[in-house]
Amino acid sequence: MKMGSPKSVISMSLLFFSTLLILSSALDIKNSVQRTNDQVMAMYESWLIEQGKSYNSLDEKEMRFEIFKENLRIIDNHNADANRSYSLGLNRFADLTDEEYRSTYLGLKSGPKGEGEQSKNQKYVTIDDYEQLPANNELAMQYAVAYQPISVGLESEGGKFKLYTSSKENPVGVNEGQRSSA
Repeated sequence: MKMGSPKSVISMSLLFFSTLLILSSALDIKNSVQRTNDQVMAMYESWLIEQGKSYNSLDEKEMRFEIFKENLRIIDNHNADANRSYSLGLNRFADLTDEEYRSTYLGLKSGPKGEGEQSKNQKYVTIDDYEQLPANNELAMQYAVAYQPISVGLESEGGKFKLYTSSKENPVGVNEGQRSSA
């Protein structure tokens, strides 16, 4: 069997990979939800009413709309993947940035703290040591709970944790009826 010239092999390879790239892009477009700005605005206005939210100024409302649009894009892209074990949706956090969500609801404050900012009512606990439990080991968890206080940390995948609505194993989620359909 005679090999082609190096130029023809390179040309055929480029053609093959270009075709794969185009097909891959076409699949991504097919799986993502395409909405007009007016449709997203209607969803936002409906969401505002459902959540009982209002803002102090038109500027803030417009800023929150931009955040809402970005979160909706994240939801649609996530839910388009049928292999996901959970779905995302428009819950009460859909107008918050990741930083706002973390600082407000997870107690994580960014930036340096100034001196003298301690609240009189704050309680502090120090942790001297910790032990990582094996994943999915119920017996190890039972042992840990029985013999000492425990702390649980949840690792969220980027900002998706704030938009969680349900698992595929338990489809009745935290905000039933507010999932974005992908």
